Amino acid sequence: CPWGHYCPLGSASPTACAPGSENKARQQSNLTDCQACTAGFTCPNSSTVKATRLCDPGFFCPGADIVSTMKCPAGSYCAGGDPAPVQCAPGTYQNTTGQTECKACPAGSYCELGQATPQSCPAGFYCPPQTTYPTEFPCPNGTFSARLELKNVSQCT
Repeated sequence: CPWGHYCPLGSASPTACAPGSENKARQQSNLTDCQACTAGFTCPNSSTVKATRLCDPGFFCPGADIVSTMKCPAGSYCAGGDPAPVQCAPGTYQNTTGQTECKACPAGSYCELGQATPQSCPAGFYCPPQTTYPTEFPCPNGTFSARLELKNVSQCT
């Protein structure tokens, strides 16, 4: 019985494994020998021996995927070949689905892990670009500001 197929006992010819599955072994006899396509890949054709087509950029493929259909959610990115979305790192964000990278957090805001929207810098603190948490940059001793979204230390008075 060839790779990418299974041959039930008594069958005259091999049966191809369905799209979304793969079979890396020969002489298999059961449908269950066709394994789910490897996570991070797609298996669009029947008789796939080994998954070689990476999941498309902007999508993730958790396994058994025929084509890339699961769009990467906001707060994450999918560069291509991803089995799951990758959360945006602290100091970055992504407000759009299906993206391949995250955006730098703008000045006056902070962005924690997996953030979809930058958050306003709180009173008493300033937030330069790529600030990772709200209290990362306190106004120096003897200064303060009740305003939100300070962008640099010179705005602390």
